[in-house]
Amino acid sequence: MSKKNLLFVFLIADLWLGIIGSAQCWNWIMDRRDNAPQNGFMLAYDENEQKVALLAGNLELWYFDGEMWDKYWEGFPDTGSDSLLYLGPAGIYFDENLHSLILFGIVGSYPEWGGIAAFRYTPGQGWKIYGDYLGMVIPLDGSQVLTLAYDSLRKRVVTLMTAVDVGNVTVEYDGFQFYMFPNPQGINFWDGYAAYDPEAQKVVFLGIGTYPNTDIHTFEYDGTTWTQVDDQPTCPGTNRDACWPAGLAYNPDLHGIVTIPMNIQETNTWLYIDGGWKILNTASSLTTRGWSWMTYDYKRKFCFFIQWASM
Repeated sequence: MSKKNLLFVFLIADLWLGIIGSAQCWNWIMDRRDNAPQNGFMLAYDENEQKVALLAGNLELWYFDGEMWDKYWEGFPDTGSDSLLYLGPAGIYFDENLHSLILFGIVGSYPEWGGIAAFRYTPGQGWKIYGDYLGMVIPLDGSQVLTLAYDSLRKRVVTLMTAVDVGNVTVEYDGFQFYMFPNPQGINFWDGYAAYDPEAQKVVFLGIGTYPNTDIHTFEYDGTTWTQVDDQPTCPGTNRDACWPAGLAYNPDLHGIVTIPMNIQETNTWLYIDGGWKILNTASSLTTRGWSWMTYDYKRKFCFFIQWASM
């Protein structure tokens, strides 16, 4: 189980932050409140609602309008079959082709013990399985969905997975069926974050990509193959403890992908643009950081950062 999953299980909400794209400074939005999700880390911007969506650990779907949280739904996804069990979330994203919020879920059924399925959200009706189901004859605990990013050009979500007897693969889903491709030799994604850059037309991954080597690197995916990017500044860099990213999000105002390292000693915000990382000299009051998630709010024009900390 990755550290993100441990956070998902054991920690509860402490604070929320936002970065205004043009001003390039972090601002507090709100602190912990009773009428707010108490756990969870999966974020996506819902174009239909024009709000940030968060999937909480107890399968509550919350929306944030820039000021307050509102719970829209609570309940298990409908798999469409008594023999196919929903076992846990793997990520959420907004599918621009289907015009819907999509949940990637871990599912299982004998003899296909482990696999993934896509569940489409309908307001007032919840999650229902949509399209094909990708099943693999593997033990469930041997599969891991690492991260995902929606490719708006090709209308596909790109997912990184590791699975017993399958290995490290890239899985794409077009809203109807799955496509699975082996990764190039030497590239073995283990943990990290991904975001899509529509200007570069590439998915960017920052994290551990050459496991068992646990150094942090940047990789680009052009829809065909993954390529390691050699431009590595001090942070995000190769030191895992100092430079582990606290989420990635594309910011159209800055024309690049934003991240901040989790280490509070590193005060800079970083922008990935034109194939390399550059420092944004942001005013920051981030005194604590934990496992987190990030997305961009297109209506309010800021990167939305959610952070969790223990009580």
